[in-house]
Amino acid sequence: TADVSLVNGSTSNLGIVQAQNLDINSSGAITDSGSIQVSGQTTLASEANITLDNAANNFNVLAVNQAANVTLADDDALTLVGVNASGLVDVTAEGLFVIGDISGGRINLNALNQAANINANLEATSGSAEIAGSGIVSNGSIRANGITLDGTTGAVQLNGELSSGGPETIAVRGSRIAQNANINSNASVSLTSDSTINQNATITAGDQITLLANNGFIQMANGTASSANQINYTANGGDIILGLLNAQSAISLATTGAVIDGNVNSRNLSASRVDISAVNGIGAGDSIEMAASTINVSNSRGSVDLENTGDVTIERLHNTGGIVFESIGDISINPLTGGVDAGFNDDSILRIESVGGSILDADSANTNDIDITASIATFVATNDFGALREPFSINVRDRVIIVATRNWTPRELFISPSSSNIQINAIDLSLTDLFGIGGGELVEVESLSEVNPAVFTNVKNYLFDNISIRLPSDQRYDEDEISYSQ
Repeated sequence: TADVSLVNGSTSNLGIVQAQNLDINSSGAITDSGSIQVSGQTTLASEANITLDNAANNFNVLAVNQAANVTLADDDALTLVGVNASGLVDVTAEGLFVIGDISGGRINLNALNQAANINANLEATSGSAEIAGSGIVSNGSIRANGITLDGTTGAVQLNGELSSGGPETIAVRGSRIAQNANINSNASVSLTSDSTINQNATITAGDQITLLANNGFIQMANGTASSANQINYTANGGDIILGLLNAQSAISLATTGAVIDGNVNSRNLSASRVDISAVNGIGAGDSIEMAASTINVSNSRGSVDLENTGDVTIERLHNTGGIVFESIGDISINPLTGGVDAGFNDDSILRIESVGGSILDADSANTNDIDITASIATFVATNDFGALREPFSINVRDRVIIVATRNWTPRELFISPSSSNIQINAIDLSLTDLFGIGGGELVEVESLSEVNPAVFTNVKNYLFDNISIRLPSDQRYDEDEISYSQ
C-alpha cells in the first residue's frame, strides 16, 4: 500500500481504500461507500460534514483538522491525535486513545468493549460530552454543558478536571472510581460505583452531589471537600470516611458500615439538616464535627460521638450502645420524632453536653412521650436542663447525673432500683415549687419597677427572669406578720 492524498473542491465519496497514510481535504462532505483501511495515519479536513461510518473501517491513527459534524467508526483500536469540529463529534471504536485535543459542539466517544484513555483536553462548546468504554482513564480536562463517563464493567480514574457550566448533570459510573481531580458543575454531580469510591479532590455543585458505592466504601482524603445545596453519600458494603461536606440545605449519609472522621480535628459536616444512618458506629474513636440546626441519627452497634456548633434540634439520636453528643449552644430534644435512645445495655451510656446553652425539651405539645432512654445518663448544661413549661420525661436504667445552673424537675423519671441513683448539681426547680411559695398567686413581670405596693397589696410573690421573688415585709400585707409586729 502507498500514501493517498486527495484535494477536492466538492463532495468526496470514498469507496474501498487501502493506504499507508490517507490525507483528504475536501470543500464538500466526505463520506464512504466501502471500507477504508489505513495502516499509518488518516488526516481529514472538510468545510462540511465528515461521515465515515462503515463498520469495517480501520483508521489506526486519525486527525480531523476541520469539519462541521464528524461521525467515525473503526473496527479496531483508534488513536485520535486531534479533532476540530463546529458540531457533533461522534466516534466509535473497539478501544480509544485520545492524545490530541478534541473540540466540538457535542462530543460522543464510545470505546465499546475496550477502555477509553483520554490523554488530552475535551471541550463541547454547546452541548454535552459523553464517554463510554470498559474502563476510562481521563488525564485531560473535560468541559461541557453536561458530562457522562460510563466505565460500565471497568474502573474509572479521573486525573483531569471535569467542568460543566450548563444545566446538565456530571455523571460518572464504573466498577470502581478514583477521583483525583476537581469536579465542578452548575447543576448536579453523581458518582456511582459497583465497589469503592476514592474522593481525592473537591466536588462542587449548584444543586446536588450524590455518591453511591454499591458494594464498598466511600473514602474522602484528608483535606478534600464537597459543596452543594444537598449532599447524599451512600455506601452499601463499606464505611464512609469523611473529609468536609458543606451543604446549604441537607446532608444525608447512609452506610452498612461506619461513619469515620477522616480529617482529624477539622469539621466534617455543615448543613441546616443532617441525617445519618449507620450500622457499625459514628465517630467512634474520633468524633464527627459538624454545624447543623437539625439532626436525625441512627446506629445499630458500636458508639456514636458527635460534636456540634450552634443551636440544634435532635429529632432522633438512637444507638444500641454509647452516645456522646456535645453542642456549643442550646440542644433541643424532640420525643415526637424519636428523641434520644441509647438502649438499656450495659454499654448504653449517654452523655449530652450544652456548652454556653441549655438542654431543652422541644415537645411543645407537652405530651408524655419519653425524651431520653439510656442505662446511665449524664447531662451537662451551662444554663438550664429542661424548662418551666416543658420538663423532660426520662427513662434510665441505672443512674442519672444532671449538672446545670437550673434543673427543671423532669415530668416523669423512670429509674431503678431507687432514686438514690439520681445526682443533681443544680438549683432544683419545678412548677409546683413556684406556685407553692407562700400559697399565693404568681405574677410574671418584666422589671421590678412594675411592682407597686400601693396597687399589688395582696400579691406577695413574683417571677422575674425565671427567678421567684418575695416582696419585703414593708411592701406586703400578711396577717401573721401583722400579729407578730403587735
